[in-house]
Amino acid sequence: MGYSALLVPLMGVLGWSVGPIKAAESEGFVIDSAADLRALTARSVEGHLLVQSDQLKTLHGLEQLEYIGGDLSIEQSDSLESLAGLHHVKRIGGSLRIRRNPKLLDLEGLRSLEELGGSLIVERNDALVGVRGLRRVGRIGGSLRIQFNRRLARIEGLEQLETIEGQVLVVGNGVLRSLVGLAGLKRLKGGLAIERNRALQTLGGLRRLEDVGGFLRIKSNRALVELAGLAQLERVAGNVLVVGNARLERLAGLAGLSQIGGSLRVEQNDALVSLAGLAGCQSIGGDLLLQANSVLPDLKGLARLARIEGLLLIIGNSALQSLAGLRRLEYVGGDLLIVDNGVLVSLEGLHRLSRIRGVLSIFGNGALTDLVGLRRLKTIEGHLLVQSNEKLQSLAGLARLEKVGGRLGIRANKNLPSTAAKAIAERLIAGGFTGEIQIEANRP
Repeated sequence: MGYSALLVPLMGVLGWSVGPIKAAESEGFVIDSAADLRALTARSVEGHLLVQSDQLKTLHGLEQLEYIGGDLSIEQSDSLESLAGLHHVKRIGGSLRIRRNPKLLDLEGLRSLEELGGSLIVERNDALVGVRGLRRVGRIGGSLRIQFNRRLARIEGLEQLETIEGQVLVVGNGVLRSLVGLAGLKRLKGGLAIERNRALQTLGGLRRLEDVGGFLRIKSNRALVELAGLAQLERVAGNVLVVGNARLERLAGLAGLSQIGGSLRVEQNDALVSLAGLAGCQSIGGDLLLQANSVLPDLKGLARLARIEGLLLIIGNSALQSLAGLRRLEYVGGDLLIVDNGVLVSLEGLHRLSRIRGVLSIFGNGALTDLVGLRRLKTIEGHLLVQSNEKLQSLAGLARLEKVGGRLGIRANKNLPSTAAKAIAERLIAGGFTGEIQIEANRP
């Protein structure tokens, strides 16, 4: 038989034995020919089952098989068109891996499968058009990965799926238009990544999702115009990334999200005009990074945000005129960096902020004329750096500032009188400031 040569290099990975099929039943089988199909007559396989063949078009001959104790891997089978022959398999104790089968059209041969103890991986099957054969699966004990399937336009057929113990990764499926097959999901213990699906326009198939125990990553989906399918989402325990979605205009659909345990990054979304979908968010356990969203005019969608435990970074948003949406923000646990926002005219929106536990850096904001929006700021634990803001004329917004824990640098603000910078330094020194002072290249 042809299985022996394939079995040898897998011994160290899967712990399988080499030898006749019947002698290896407790360890696992490799199938690469019709003869191997005929030789496997048991109703159950206690170990792993690997199908890897350039000869087989179907899996007829395995009709008696009902249970696989380990993993079922169907990989690199160049002629395989159908999983017919597996239609009595009800339980897989390990993972189901279907990878790199260029002619496989569907998964209907697995239509009796109900239990999956490990992960479900459907990856790089160039002809696959659907996953309906998995319609009875209600729980996945590991992760769900649907990745780089060129012709997969829909994932209907997973509607019974309610629980996934690991992550969900839907990545690089070039013609995928909908996530409706995931409509049964309420809670994920792991993360959720929706990435590089260039035809995906909506997240509507996630309409029941309430809680994500890991990260939420929505990245580089160039046709995505809305996040409306996430309306029931209340909590993400890890990071939330909305990055590089070229047509995404609004974050509407995240209105129920009140708690982000990790960081929130909204970056490089070239059509984003509003953060209104984040109106329910009250706290961020990590950093808030708003970067290179080229048409975003304001931050009004963050109206309930009171605490940021990490950094607040507002960088390179070329249309941003105002920070008014941050009007409830009272605490920043790390640095506050406002950098290279070319038309930002005001820091209004930061008027409740009294303490920054890290650095305050205001750098390269070409239209900014004053710092009045910081009028309640009393304490900066790190450095205070105000540099290269060419229209800045006044530091009056720092009138209540009592403490700077690091360095004071006020440099290269060509319209800011040097006397205003020196007055800040003298006041801080009178209050006990002993750090380094750099005041230079401002207006004489």
